[in-house]
Amino acid sequence: MSQTPVTQDLGVFPDNSEVPRRSDVETKETQGERGTQGTPKSDDKTAKDDSPRQNLDSRNLSSTEKDSAVAGLLIREIDIKGSERKEETVVISLDESEPAGTDNAGGGKVSLFQEGGVEGILVLVAAFLGMFFGMGLMFTWGVFMRFFFYNQVLPGTSLFQLAFVGSMNMAFQNVLGPFMGYVQNRLGHQLCVFIGGLLVTLSFLLASFSSTLWQLLITQGIMYGTATAFMYFSYVAVPIQYFSRNRALAIGIVVSGSGLGGMSLGPLSQRMIDDLGHRWALRVIAVMSGTVVMASSYFLKGKVGRGAKGGKLFEWEFFKDPNFLRLFLSGFFMMWGFFIPFGYIPSYAVNIGLSSSDGALILGLTNGASAAGRVAIGYYADRVGNVNALTLCQVVSALLYFGLWPFAKSYVPLLLFGLGFGFFSGGFISLFPSFIAQVWGVDKITQRMGLQFSGSLPGAIAGQPVAGLFLDHYTTKLLDGSISIDYLPAILWGASMFSMCGFLTVWVRMDLAGWKLRKKI
Repeated sequence: MSQTPVTQDLGVFPDNSEVPRRSDVETKETQGERGTQGTPKSDDKTAKDDSPRQNLDSRNLSSTEKDSAVAGLLIREIDIKGSERKEETVVISLDESEPAGTDNAGGGKVSLFQEGGVEGILVLVAAFLGMFFGMGLMFTWGVFMRFFFYNQVLPGTSLFQLAFVGSMNMAFQNVLGPFMGYVQNRLGHQLCVFIGGLLVTLSFLLASFSSTLWQLLITQGIMYGTATAFMYFSYVAVPIQYFSRNRALAIGIVVSGSGLGGMSLGPLSQRMIDDLGHRWALRVIAVMSGTVVMASSYFLKGKVGRGAKGGKLFEWEFFKDPNFLRLFLSGFFMMWGFFIPFGYIPSYAVNIGLSSSDGALILGLTNGASAAGRVAIGYYADRVGNVNALTLCQVVSALLYFGLWPFAKSYVPLLLFGLGFGFFSGGFISLFPSFIAQVWGVDKITQRMGLQFSGSLPGAIAGQPVAGLFLDHYTTKLLDGSISIDYLPAILWGASMFSMCGFLTVWVRMDLAGWKLRKKI
C-alpha cells in the first residue's frame, strides 16, 4: 500500500551548527518511487521553494548574517512503500559568493538579493568607466609604437624591440593574476582599484620623460601592466556578485569599456601626439585616466569584502579537471595571436598606402567593434549559454584571421577585418568570467581566473615581439629610402594560434554537451 509523501520541514540550521555549502551538497539520493493513492501528488516546486522561504522570513536574519553566512534548509520527503524510502536533500546557499537567483541543489531559485538594484547599477557604471579609461589604454599602444618607429624617437629601435613594451601590459596582468584573488581578499577590491589608478598615473607620467627603450619598458610596459592586474580582476569580480540572470550581459557591459576606451583613446592619442607631441600626450593621459580609475574605486563595494578567507595562494587542484586544463591551453594559444591586429593595424595601414590617421581610425573602430561585441555577445550568451557563445567567437575569429586579413589591401577590406575580428575576438574577454562561473561556479572565481590568465603569459610576452621578428625579417628598404614590409608570415602565425585556440574550445564544448548543437550550455 502506497502512502502520500510526508514533507517534514526541519527549518534553518542553528546559528552555531556546521552548515553544508552548495558546493558540498548537490546530490539527490533517490530510492523507490514517489506515488500516491487517491491523493494528488504534492508540488515539488512548492515543497522546495515556498516552504524554505517562509521559514527563512521567520528567522529574521539580519542583512549581515544574510550577506556573510550560509544558511541550510533541509527538506525530507519520505515515501514509505514497504521497506523502501526516499530521502531528498536540498541546500539553499545564502553565501555572498552566490548572487541572487542562482540555482540551488534542488533546482529551485533563491532570491535573497535584488538582481542588480541601485547598488549593482552603480558598481556596473563605475567598473565600465574604470575599464574605459584604465584598461582602454592597453589598446592604444599601436598608435605610439607606429610613431616611435617611423619617427625614430628612440634611435635604432626595431618593431621587435618596441613590441615588448605593449606585450608587458598583458604579460604582467597574467603574471600577477594567480596572486590577485589572495591579494583582493586581504586588501579589498576598492583599495586594489585605487592602487591600480595610482600606478596608471605614475606609469604614463614617468613614460613621458623616457629617453631610452628600457625606461619605456619599465614605465609604459611593466608598471602599467601591474596597474591592469589590480584593476581588471576587481572590475570583473565585483559585478558578478550583483548579477546572476544577466551575468554575461553585465560582464559584457563592463569589459566593453576597454574596447570603447581603445576606440576613443586611440584617435585621441594620435591627435594629441600631432598637436602636443608624444610627451605631453602621455602626461594628459596620465592625469585623465588615473583620476577616473581612482574615483571609480569608491563604488566597488563587493559582497565578499576585505578580510574574507582567501584559501590557498595557488589552487593547483583546479587542473585535475580536464576541461579546466583545456581552457587553460586555449588561452595559451589565443594570446599569441590576439594582440597582433591591435598592435600592427596602424603600421599595416601605412604599409599598404593609407595614412597614419586612417590606420589610427581603423584601430579605433576595431576597438569599438570589440566593445559592441562584448555587450551583444554577452546578451546572446545569456540566452544560448556561455560555452556555446565562446566557442562561436573563437572559431569565427580564426576564420577571419585566415580568410580576410591576408587579402585586405585597401581601406574597406582592412576596415571589415578590423570590425569583424574586433567584434568576435572581444567575446573571449567578455565571456571568460561568465564561462568560468557557469561551469565551475562563482566560488573562488578570482583564483580560477588568475590561473587561467597565467596560461596566457607566454603569448602575452612574446606574441607581438614574435610577429615583430617576422616583420623585421621580411622588411625591405626600397631605392627611394622608403620601407616595404611583408606582413603575410606574421598574419599566418597569428591565425594558426587562433585555430588551435578554437579547436580546444570546441573540445570543451563537445565534452560538456556532446553533439547536441542546440543544447544551451
